[in-house]
Amino acid sequence: MSAIVLLANENKTNLFGKIEDHAGFGIISGSVEIYSKDADCKLIKTIKTAENGTFSLASLPEGEYEIVAKAQGFDDKVQTLKIGKNAAYLGTIQLTENDIALDEVIIYGKALQKEIVVLEEAVIYGKAK
Repeated sequence: MSAIVLLANENKTNLFGKIEDHAGFGIISGSVEIYSKDADCKLIKTIKTAENGTFSLASLPEGEYEIVAKAQGFDDKVQTLKIGKNAAYLGTIQLTENDIALDEVIIYGKALQKEIVVLEEAVIYGKAK
């Protein structure tokens, strides 16, 4: 398992990490959003994860931030992070799956003889908004 590590470089810090599922596998197509931790709560940067779930951001100024790790099909995870001159260790960002069952759907199709047939019923899963 990988963790987020902060390395100090003058008054700025490089941010590295990995988003994982409950089994410890990196989550592809995830993202990490960095927000200022002030009254404005302004979005500073969005970082996309690589194929193995890793991400990196260079030269993040000192300060307090809110980190939001996201991936489709998972609950968002929010963490507060204070970046100073010294190196710090945040830990592993592990997301929890979030599957919900929607109403059943009946799918209709046409056979080669142009007859309408009812296919098997399907349950569709999605993420709540």
